[in-house]
Amino acid sequence: MKGTIEDNLEAAIDIFSKSISGDRLTDQQLDVLTNIPVVKNITAIARFYGSIREASTVKKIVKFIETLQKGHLDKECYERLKKKYGDEKILEEVLFRIDRMRSVAHVKIQAHLYRALLEEKITWDRFIQICDAVEQLSVVDIDKETGLGDPGSSFISSGLVYLYYNNDVPPRIARNGRFYNDFWNYGLEPYQKEVNNESAI
Repeated sequence: MKGTIEDNLEAAIDIFSKSISGDRLTDQQLDVLTNIPVVKNITAIARFYGSIREASTVKKIVKFIETLQKGHLDKECYERLKKKYGDEKILEEVLFRIDRMRSVAHVKIQAHLYRALLEEKITWDRFIQICDAVEQLSVVDIDKETGLGDPGSSFISSGLVYLYYNNDVPPRIARNGRFYNDFWNYGLEPYQKEVNNESAI
């Protein structure tokens, strides 16, 4: 039975490598994704195969691909990125980061950031930096952040915001300039719009 989940993981990674290069997935490929049992019931699969990590990785890869496929991807942008870094490095780095993300929310934010990278709104280095920060955020803080009030405490430890001290007043939270803005504009805000659209349906 373990071979089945490994086949699922292989299928998901194969489709993933096509999707990150800007290819629009065919109906057949999308069908393969939706028929991977992990997407339907992560708990049952984990119990059945005894491999929560592999089941979780498949689910995260699928969510990344689904999020990425919702917007337009420019194949030419990927070709420029590939010339600079190579197919293998891009695939390896993005997969590595998907695996390290703790929740579907984290993975979806990463997919939006990857789209911004392809659209050349952020650099490769900025993509890596923001993904490192996103990895440290708690799901609770992600859901609470509106870009207006005080972000949750994991935003401080991630480096997205910092405590600002003045002589005789309690410390205030300050957003970390362009670093925070890039995270908000290309990661969190598109994720929140996606979540709001899904709940409106």
